[in-house]
Amino acid sequence: MKHIIFCLWLLINFYGLKTQVNLEEGLIAYYPLNGNALDASGNAYHATINDAPAPIQDCKLEDDMAYGFDGDDDVIIIPNNEAFNFGTDDEFAISAWVQVPPTQASEIGTVADIIGKWPSASLSVPYPFTIRLYNQNSSNAGKIVGSRFDGSCDNRASVVSTTLFNNTKWNHVVFQRTSADELELYVNGLLESTAPDVTTCPTTNSETVVFGVRSSVAQNLRPYTGGLDEIRFYDLSLNQEEIDALYGKVISSSSHTLANSTIKVFPNPVSGCQLQVSVRGQEAAKTVIFDASGRLMGEVRQGRLPNLEAGVYFLRILTQEGLITVKRVVIFGCRGQV
Repeated sequence: MKHIIFCLWLLINFYGLKTQVNLEEGLIAYYPLNGNALDASGNAYHATINDAPAPIQDCKLEDDMAYGFDGDDDVIIIPNNEAFNFGTDDEFAISAWVQVPPTQASEIGTVADIIGKWPSASLSVPYPFTIRLYNQNSSNAGKIVGSRFDGSCDNRASVVSTTLFNNTKWNHVVFQRTSADELELYVNGLLESTAPDVTTCPTTNSETVVFGVRSSVAQNLRPYTGGLDEIRFYDLSLNQEEIDALYGKVISSSSHTLANSTIKVFPNPVSGCQLQVSVRGQEAAKTVIFDASGRLMGEVRQGRLPNLEAGVYFLRILTQEGLITVKRVVIFGCRGQV
C-alpha cells in the first residue's frame, strides 16, 4: 500500500507541481540552441555563432537540436550587456545541459571554459561568472567548477562538482549566487557544492558572454569539447522546486495528450527487457525513457530497454507525425539482459 501511495505521489508531483512552477520570473535570456543562437525569452539578447559548432542530438535525443563544440575554435557570443553583468551583491542563476566526452581536445592549461563573461587576455580582469570543466591535466579532471573573481582585490570564489562529467551523457547544471551571499552548484537537481562568495571588489566588466572558449586570444583560448543545450540566465537565484522543474522539463516539453486507445505500450508492467511501443498500429519513431526525477536513462531501441533498476519510469514517445506524448511504465528491472 505504501508503495502504491508513493507512486501516486510521484505522478502528482510530476504532472501537477512541476507544471505550475513559474520558470519565467527573473529570466534574462534563454538559448534553446535549436539550430540557432537566438534568445527565446523575448528580451532579444540574441547571440552570434562563430566558427560554427556542429548541430548534434540534444538532451531529449532529438537530432540537430543542440550544439557540439570541437575544442578548437567553435564559439557562440552574446554582446556585452549590463543584464549579464552581475555585481558583487547580485543574485543570479545559470542553467545549462552539458555533454562531456572522456577527454578534451585541447590540453592547454587545466580547464576548458564552457560559459563565461571573461574573454579578456588579461588575467586581472574581474568576471561575474564562469562555468568551466577541469580537463585531463587537472587533479580534478572531469569536474565542473563555477567561479567569480573581483579583479583588483584578488578574491576568487568557486564551487566544484563531485560528479564527474566525462562519459558523453547529458547532465544538467545550475550555478548560482543566492541572497545569502552563497555560491551553489547543482548537478541533475542535487546540490553538490556550496561556498561563501568572498568577492568584495567589483566583479563586473565590459566583456562579451561566450560559450565554448574563454578568449579569442590564443594563449588564453581554453576551448571546450562537448555539447551544450538549453542555456538560461536569471537575475535571481532558483529554489529547489524551480531547479527540479528545469531538470525534469525535458520530459514534458512540447508534449501532446493522445488518446490511450491510439498508443500501445506492451507489456506494462515490464518484467524483462522487451517493450513494444506503437501509435495507431505503427512503431513509434523514437521512444526515450526517463526516471521519475526527470533523469534521462536512454532510448528504447528495436523493442529493447536500456539497463534499468526496478521502478516507475516515463516514456517520451515521438510519433511518425512528429507529435510527442508521455506515458508511464512500471519496470521490474532490466539488468545485464541487453
